[in-house]
Amino acid sequence: MNDQGLSFGEFLKFRRKKAGLTLEQLAAKVGSSKGYMHDLENGRFCNPSLTLAYKLSVVLKTSVKKLAELAMAEISWDASK
Repeated sequence: MNDQGLSFGEFLKFRRKKAGLTLEQLAAKVGSSKGYMHDLENGRFCNPSLTLAYKLSVVLKTSVKKLAELAMAEISWDASK
């Protein structure tokens, strides 16, 4: 399996599992809570702070750019308003 075509949360879960980490371990490494990591992976939120995105990118061996692109793909808004 590869990480193409995944949502933000699916990508995080894929990379976390590939790194052999539990939610608790990932949360501890990035200085966040297990609950928030769960919410990110399950699509409740897709907009971590830039600081957290950077920490996730380091731990999960990906780029902040990739995380931002996935997050932005899930955020929709009407620019005409």
